[in-house]
Amino acid sequence: MFNNVTPIAIRAITPIHAGIGRNLGLIDMPIQKEKHTGIPKIEGSTIKGCMKEQHRIKNGKNTYKLFGGEDDDKNAGIIGFTDARLLFYPIPTLKGIFAYVTCPYLLNRYFEDISLIPEECDKNVEDENSKYEKITDGKCVILKEINDQEDKKENKKIILDEYSFEIEKNKEISNKFDLKKFDLKNDKYIVVISDNDFVEIITLCKEIITRNRIDESTGTVTERALFVEEYLPSEAILYTLMLQNSIVDKENLYDNYKNNLPKITQIGGNTTIGKGIVKMKIIE
Repeated sequence: MFNNVTPIAIRAITPIHAGIGRNLGLIDMPIQKEKHTGIPKIEGSTIKGCMKEQHRIKNGKNTYKLFGGEDDDKNAGIIGFTDARLLFYPIPTLKGIFAYVTCPYLLNRYFEDISLIPEECDKNVEDENSKYEKITDGKCVILKEINDQEDKKENKKIILDEYSFEIEKNKEISNKFDLKKFDLKNDKYIVVISDNDFVEIITLCKEIITRNRIDESTGTVTERALFVEEYLPSEAILYTLMLQNSIVDKENLYDNYKNNLPKITQIGGNTTIGKGIVKMKIIE
């Protein structure tokens, strides 16, 4: 089991391409997704590899003790990471440019993951009374409104992308979810929609980019060299759990790394075109 669990919030500053390689579908290079839901994720191995490389470049000392050795080194590292799971997805809206959108499935799963933290185990975070109730398709609950005089009126609907959702004003939502723990912008709506609506809207609001290959000898576009890449959009909010395994840590390497966790790092591919830059912060 783990000696320590530290939850970390991840906010995409630029689009992230944590890919799965080539694909035969309409998107040549899709991003990592959960098989059972189709919801985007970032593999724990991807995060660990990026964090390890950043530590090696900036420090280098104790990198292999922290993250594990190379292929010819059988020593396991002290630190591990779970898959980064999606919590909020940015969707265009008529007010505030975009809204942070989530669903009961993601919120309840977050509580379940947080229960892995030793000090949280006794708080019974999986109590049925603390879970977010299901929301009817086509309706939504506003966790946070924009600080605007117009929003103090009795608004009944909100437009997310091309969809109109009826606001349930009297819907009881658990107050266990502290929005202040995440790097969310104050001038944005935070909206909860149904699980089915969420999967549909993020499927249609993908960030897709078509790119060309350049012929190095001529400096022009290579013939028949178009390819399509998928990205997790900027402002997406995810979280991962940083784990300390049972290896004896006499030098307190885990705590030292935790206390000096990089605030900005790069995850995924396309580093040279400015993709994958994220902010990270420990969820207290």
